[in-house]
Amino acid sequence: MERIIFTLLCTLCACTSFAQTKNSFVITSDIPDLPDGIEVELETAEGSNYDEVARAVVQDGKFVLTGRLTHPTLCTLSTNNYKLLYAMESKEEPTWTYTPIFVSNTTMTVKADKYKYLASNLPISKHLCVTGGKAQADFNDFNQRKNDSLTWMKKNPQSPLAIKMATEMVLNNRTLTKRQIEDITATIFACPEDYPRVNAYRRAVATAKAMAVGESLQDIPMFTQKNRTTSLLVAIPTGKVAFICFWTTWRKPNQKLIPELKNMVAKHPEVAFLCVADDKEDYLWQKFLERTQLSWPQYRLTKRGMKLFTDTYGPDATPLFVMLAPDGTIVRASSYLGDMQKLLDKTASKLAKAYEQQKKKEEEKVGNSKQSKKTT
Repeated sequence: MERIIFTLLCTLCACTSFAQTKNSFVITSDIPDLPDGIEVELETAEGSNYDEVARAVVQDGKFVLTGRLTHPTLCTLSTNNYKLLYAMESKEEPTWTYTPIFVSNTTMTVKADKYKYLASNLPISKHLCVTGGKAQADFNDFNQRKNDSLTWMKKNPQSPLAIKMATEMVLNNRTLTKRQIEDITATIFACPEDYPRVNAYRRAVATAKAMAVGESLQDIPMFTQKNRTTSLLVAIPTGKVAFICFWTTWRKPNQKLIPELKNMVAKHPEVAFLCVADDKEDYLWQKFLERTQLSWPQYRLTKRGMKLFTDTYGPDATPLFVMLAPDGTIVRASSYLGDMQKLLDKTASKLAKAYEQQKKKEEEKVGNSKQSKKTT
């Protein structure tokens, strides 16, 4: 009986250990001359925040990093000998290395012929290779093949790396049309091991399509300065180049845009400017407008308008600037006012002139058609 209980306990411990290994990562080193005392750190390398995931110190010529990630994540494996040199009271300059690594909850190995090859800061070379997990295998394959991102994505549509590339491509390139976005994303499929990334990817594609070149803006309900309800498409004048600024007026970085916006308005009288605030408090918004005395139309999103705006463009979309052609289609959308100012200077008058010529041709065509009917 005791033997049976002992066997069951051993089996349970083995299963628990396997489950823990399956749901976490273990990264070990295989570097012959790795000095003891070297500090090793693993940080995430996606987005704007670089969070520490694991940390270790080299002992007996090896390091072991353990931890858990919610999904496969591009990280940076860094090493340094700063504290080691400090303890030795050495005057030698510290050495820092940075190695890109796509970490999954699996067993991984950092293999290098010598420690100095980590200093190349390359993801893979003939002297350095990181192995373990599909995400890292794909990362190695992409860096070895040196294909362009789109070609590699289409050959590996279920890879976490392909989904990451597609997300960045549609979000960072604001010159894409809806058809181009669909071409980029047509072959991407859901990745069973990376649902968080898939969800982020789907949101990014929806946002990119809403801001795609040649598309119309989504209509959003809003208030006028006199607190009357209207909507975005009603407020935008037809037949003119339009420039829309979505902003949050109580935020200091947004307020710093005012001088540049005033210059743009003064420089381009042929362009219809309007600002749309996502401020919740009408009283504070009105006080802001009284204080700043902005000469062009100002609007504030309704509660439903704020939800539609957030669902379409994301929770931290402001400031967002959109330039529209006279026919109401998107010319460009961007978070950078400087870039949009250059675009406006370069294309506003050309777009207005082209639209006038097109309308004139259409009117002449209609006039000729009526004249032809009269003569017959």
